Amino acid sequence: ADVLGGRITRNPQKEIGWFPVTLTSEAVASDLFQGFPPEFLAFHWHGDTFSIPPGALPIGWSVACAHQGFVYGRRVIGLQFHLDYSEESIRTMIEHCGEELSPAGPFIQPAEELLSDPSRPPVARLAERVELVVVARAGAWAQVRGVNGWTGWVDGRLIVERS
Repeated sequence: ADVLGGRITRNPQKEIGWFPVTLTSEAVASDLFQGFPPEFLAFHWHGDTFSIPPGALPIGWSVACAHQGFVYGRRVIGLQFHLDYSEESIRTMIEHCGEELSPAGPFIQPAEELLSDPSRPPVARLAERVELVVVARAGAWAQVRGVNGWTGWVDGRLIVERS
C-alpha cells in the first residue's frame, strides 16, 4: 500500500486470531476471488492498517479493520489477512510474538483458541485459488511470500523454498 501511495497507520485495535473477512461486491465479481464465499474465516495477526492506494480496488473488510486488502491493476494484490498460515506457523508466531496476545481485547484471541478449533475452514484451499489466479495473471513467472517460505512458479513449475 505504501509503495502505491497508501498510508500505513496504527489500527484502532490489534486483530489477532480467526475472524471473518467480508469481501466487497467488486471483489466477489472479480476473477481473483471467483469461488470464494462472500464472507470467510481468515487468520489475522496485525496491529497496523493502511489506506487504499489511489486507483486500487478494496477487496474486503472485517469488524476490527476496515481494509483487509486491495488489488491494483492486474498484477498487484495486497492482503492484510493471512491465507498462508498453518498450525505450525501459528505456533511459531505464538512462540516468537506471544507477548502481543496480552492484554486481551475483543479482537485478540488467546493462544489456545488460535490453535484449538478443528472446524476452521481449510483456508489453504482459498490460498491455492489466489495463487493460481496470480500465476495465470503473471504469465510464466510469479512469486508469493508466505510465512512458510517463498512459493514461485518458473516456466509452469512450482518452486518452494522454505525459510
